[in-house]
Amino acid sequence: MRHRRVGSWAVVSVMVAGAVGGSAGAMPRGFGPQQVLYGMSEVAAKDGWAVGADGAKTLALHWDGRAWLRVRTPSPSSNAGPFSSSFLTSASMASAKDAWAVGPSLILHWDGTTWRPQKAPVESDYLLGAAAVSPTDAWAVGRAGLMQSTSGVALHWDGKAWTVLKTPNPGPRSSLAGVSAISATDVWAVGSYGGSSRGGYRGLKTYAVHWNGTSWRRVAVPSPPTGSALYSVSARSSRDVWAVGSSGSGSTTRALIVHWNGKSWRTVASPRLPSSEGYLSGVSARSSRDVWAVGSAYPRTVTLHWNGHFWRIVDAPSPGGPGTGALLSAVAARGSGGVWAVGDSGTRSGGAKTLILRWNGRFWTQR
Repeated sequence: MRHRRVGSWAVVSVMVAGAVGGSAGAMPRGFGPQQVLYGMSEVAAKDGWAVGADGAKTLALHWDGRAWLRVRTPSPSSNAGPFSSSFLTSASMASAKDAWAVGPSLILHWDGTTWRPQKAPVESDYLLGAAAVSPTDAWAVGRAGLMQSTSGVALHWDGKAWTVLKTPNPGPRSSLAGVSAISATDVWAVGSYGGSSRGGYRGLKTYAVHWNGTSWRRVAVPSPPTGSALYSVSARSSRDVWAVGSSGSGSTTRALIVHWNGKSWRTVASPRLPSSEGYLSGVSARSSRDVWAVGSAYPRTVTLHWNGHFWRIVDAPSPGGPGTGALLSAVAARGSGGVWAVGDSGTRSGGAKTLILRWNGRFWTQR
């Protein structure tokens, strides 16, 4: 793929699964300053989080009802494989005094005042997704292991400590990229496995696992033969779950959307994206007739909306310097604060700056 920065967490999740060659991590667009957002929690009227990286350090922005303000976060250097910097990939909020953020070999907890690092139960873990249900019930997913010997991993918080709960291993180089919890007994996680050690989507396959309160089990999910991966999942009810990602071959990639109806996962048609290099990296379902998905169709941002019958493309700002473009990594639509999307846009110096969009009911505006 010719993405100018393999930094949308959708694409990084493929990399840590072993699908994309080269060095893994938040790879910069160029040599300019790098400020990017990879994930976000749901946003309340006066509370919400967006997380990512500021150069080699973690970045967390907080919504106070008027503006997004930076809050200090620990930035320990990662010793997990080739990651030498510290950054955050996902955030989830159970309450104003209980939020989680994760990254490579990194778990942070917000107690209403301070972000504090928490001890992870496994080493060399790349955590890509988080879901907080309550003070005694939270999840983090990603992959454990190094190089070609990797497997998807699910960590659970019980109010006292994080523990590893065994997940089905579908094959080599597996990774879980997204997680969404309906309740303590109904949780979904999605990701990919296989792929070529030389990079690309060839041989890459999707997979999904479900937690029933006792154990994780694998559930069949469509996987286009050209190579495919799922990056994000949003579970609204036991009969209404969406997951998004990409499929492709060589330099051509396209959006992949699947839906769980309570009995099986099925592919749902996606609009044709305005680029041969397209993917969806985030999804958030407000209701059965109101779902948002975001991503990129190089060099532009992509936002899609489901109205209960079909998906359509909704125009969104795509700032950036010449030849740099913009992308969206995550979307949050279920909070009382409305619909938000985050990512980054390129700068003329070859760097990147944070991109935050808000839906006002008629169109997207840049914050």
